[in-house]
Amino acid sequence: MGKLMPLLIFIIVVELAMMLFLGVSTPSTALLSLFLNPTSWSSLALITKITSVIALAGVGGIIVGTFVNFKSDFLIFAGLTTVFLSYGQSLYAVYSKIQGIKDLGDWSTLIALLIVSPIIIVFIYTILKFWRGND
Repeated sequence: MGKLMPLLIFIIVVELAMMLFLGVSTPSTALLSLFLNPTSWSSLALITKITSVIALAGVGGIIVGTFVNFKSDFLIFAGLTTVFLSYGQSLYAVYSKIQGIKDLGDWSTLIALLIVSPIIIVFIYTILKFWRGND
């Protein structure tokens, strides 16, 4: 979780910046909802999603582990990887907002790609490093 935590904090900062400067009214991920409303953390979709993924991965690991011999934590990391990949939707929202700026004209798509593409590449690389267990 060494590289993953700064990345998740970066996603939260991007979403907060979108709410403050780009006029987005609701948080796009459950991670930001957890930080904006910590009093009702047990009813949030993030906790429900993570516990269901871990439960499904555990049951799937037991069932598959009876037939095939592999590391059991692979399925748990795979499930958590899908949860973390879902946080990338805020990066898509930033891309859409930048591309939607009419004052930039035809350059809006190029500028949006130049800003968001490196961030998405690092995001996917960090998530895959987490999945492989190298984080």
